[in-house]
Amino acid sequence: MKNFEIEYNGKKYWHSRSVAMLAMIVGIDGNGNKFILANKRGKNTPDYQHCWCMPCGYLDFDETTEQAIKREVFEETGAVIPEDYFILHSIDSIPTERQNVTIRYMVKSVGISEYALTSKNSEIGEVDEVKWIYLRDINAYEWAFNHNDLIKKYVLT
Repeated sequence: MKNFEIEYNGKKYWHSRSVAMLAMIVGIDGNGNKFILANKRGKNTPDYQHCWCMPCGYLDFDETTEQAIKREVFEETGAVIPEDYFILHSIDSIPTERQNVTIRYMVKSVGISEYALTSKNSEIGEVDEVKWIYLRDINAYEWAFNHNDLIKKYVLT
């Protein structure tokens, strides 16, 4: 077995692969132009510093996936999106270098003017910048975690 034991609050648990969350949030402006909500990774992230990504992160202990994705979006972008807006899109469980199981959620067609974006809720140095990126311009950005490929595959099709 490739699990290992950890102790939390005096109890022992087996730990194995991590669960990562990803939010693919499509926004629309007043002219019908489509955007993707993204953030630029900061200097204190373990990898892909200064690359762009969709809001993502890990499922915390004692948290549902819906709570986690809402929390991650808020922490990294400042956007408060109701849990029921998030639609389960897909799950990627193929073992890669990180060994994450990634649960992907989609939010379609929110008005971009409805959300004041900020990185002030993230950990220090986690997020450099937050913005809606025009979908036609995604190739002009350097992306982390193959997120540009995911946008092309799931959002632009």
